[in-house]
Amino acid sequence: QTLLAEILKRVSKQSLSDFMQAKVFGPLGMTNTVFKEELNQDLSNLAIAYRETDSGFRKVISNYANAGPTNLYSSVSDLAKWELNLASSNPVVGNAVIFSKLNQVATLSDGSNKDLGFGRLTMGQQLLHNERGLLNIYQTGNLGGYTSSIFKFIDEPFTVIVLSNAGVPYTGYLGMQSAYQYLSNKFKAS
Repeated sequence: QTLLAEILKRVSKQSLSDFMQAKVFGPLGMTNTVFKEELNQDLSNLAIAYRETDSGFRKVISNYANAGPTNLYSSVSDLAKWELNLASSNPVVGNAVIFSKLNQVATLSDGSNKDLGFGRLTMGQQLLHNERGLLNIYQTGNLGGYTSSIFKFIDEPFTVIVLSNAGVPYTGYLGMQSAYQYLSNKFKAS
C-alpha cells in the first residue's frame, strides 16, 4: 500500500490526499474523509483518539505520517457512501466487475484457499466468513486509539460500520450485535 501510494503520487503529480479527493472522495460526496500526510496537519471535525489507562482515559497522539496503509480518516456516513458505491451495479467511482473480483476468495497456486479459522481471505484483503448461515465479508483494524469494523452480509442488503476512538482493540462485537438484531429471523440457531 505504501508503494502504491508512492506510485500514485509520482504518476499523478499530486499528493495522495489531493488525488483521492479529486478522483474518489469528491465524486462520492465523501466530505469527511481525508488522508493525513503530514504529522502537524490540522484536521477539522476530527474525533480525538483516547486509550484507557489505570488512571482514566488519556489522549493518543498519532505520530504516523505514512499515508496509504495508514492515516485515512473518515466518518460512518462517508464510509456508507463508499460501501453503497462498491455494491452498486453502476458505481460512480470504479468498476462493478473489479469490485466483484475483490470479493472473491483468494486462491493459492495449487488451487486451494486457506481458511484462517475466522474466514477466508478475499482478493480485496477482507475476510469471507459464514456467520450462523449468513455469508459476510468483513474487515477490522485498529491503530493509534482508533478502531474500525465493517461487516457486509452478501445475501442481505445489510452492512454494519463501527468506528471508535476509545482505544479498544476490537469493535466487531458491536457490529455483530446490530446484525443479530436486524437479521434475527435470518440467522440459523447456534
